[in-house]
Amino acid sequence: AERKPLAKMTVCRALPASAPIVIDGTLSPAEWDGLDPAKGYALTRNPDNAPTKARPSMMWLRRDAENLYIALRHELEPGQSAKPRGNAPSWWGEADIAEVIFEGEGGDWWPQGKGHGPLFYLVGDCAGAFDSYAVAGLPKPRADGLRGAVSYAAASQAECWTAEWRVPLAALGLDPKTAAGCCFNVGAHKPRTLGANVSASDKWAVWVGTEGANWQVWKAGWLSLKE
Repeated sequence: AERKPLAKMTVCRALPASAPIVIDGTLSPAEWDGLDPAKGYALTRNPDNAPTKARPSMMWLRRDAENLYIALRHELEPGQSAKPRGNAPSWWGEADIAEVIFEGEGGDWWPQGKGHGPLFYLVGDCAGAFDSYAVAGLPKPRADGLRGAVSYAAASQAECWTAEWRVPLAALGLDPKTAAGCCFNVGAHKPRTLGANVSASDKWAVWVGTEGANWQVWKAGWLSLKE
């Protein structure tokens, strides 16, 4: 795994929460800095790291002594309503979903020489369904442990949907007191993106395009947990 040097990575910061954050899927301005776009991070790229044709998403980040909090607002095309996964076999079909991926810290259980740390991969839809996936060699019990530790909720409005995550840092193998941060990425799949010559890649709005899978976060960006 060829890593992007940390000095060249885009950085996002999780600042201390200024108010209690309720995981209900509705983004309250009091919880999230007034939902000021200047205090959040825009998802405007595709996985090839070119400007995407999908409508943009916004992300806001907060933390407390134990947890990371993520707020997401996903714009849809005019007249569209968010579509849940329902009983579809795949998360990556016609549903409105978003992925959140972290490179955590591995202990004795993680093989040395892998080129990257354990990847923790969360996916959630617009109706509050979510899962934790084992990718790139993550042992399934670790993925299952993350699934049991996180909280997720989502809500839909006209032409957009919103979601909130609470992720205990310890479930990523990160020490909440000492961890400086981790490699990180977020991607929203917008399969009903409109326009001319819309490629499969253009149906995504991601924070950083890795020119590969969104979960290859060692080529994406850095989530700073310190001010």
